[in-house]
Amino acid sequence: MRKSFFAFLVAHLCLVALPLSVLADECDDMANNAKSKFHEAQAAQAQEDYVRAIKLFEEAGGYYQTASRMKNCNCPLIEKSATNNVEICRNNVVGIRKQMADKTTVDSFNQGVLKFNEGNTYARDRQWALAANSFNEAEIIWRGIDPSSGQAGKNAQMMAEQAKELLQKARQQM
Repeated sequence: MRKSFFAFLVAHLCLVALPLSVLADECDDMANNAKSKFHEAQAAQAQEDYVRAIKLFEEAGGYYQTASRMKNCNCPLIEKSATNNVEICRNNVVGIRKQMADKTTVDSFNQGVLKFNEGNTYARDRQWALAANSFNEAEIIWRGIDPSSGQAGKNAQMMAEQAKELLQKARQQM
């Protein structure tokens, strides 16, 4: 009777403990998936593949969020570190989106510079209609840049005024 009670007790404990070990394995797997996605996101960001980096940081954040809610992890630090890593992923996404916006602003500003320089070249060659068209395009590009978007935004507004003045001069010559 003692042996069968002991066997029953051991079997019962194994059945009760089995879900805990499964949860612990799932927790570790979730944390490892999150870590893997996080490193992939960092690599994508380093390669300036910002859209992919955002997607991967969001996926990593989701894995970390799930891991932060899991109980009975093998490592008791997973819950706390996963919670912190969710915030890190979110901050990275915000930072990358700002980088992308800054890059777009600078790219737009530079496109305006190309049109402005093109206008100057046409004006030197006394091709007033082409010069006017290029100055007009430069002004439109620069007016489309948000003045509050940093130094490029402020410079764009000043350059738009110059382009407008040169546009008027080119039209007077036509």
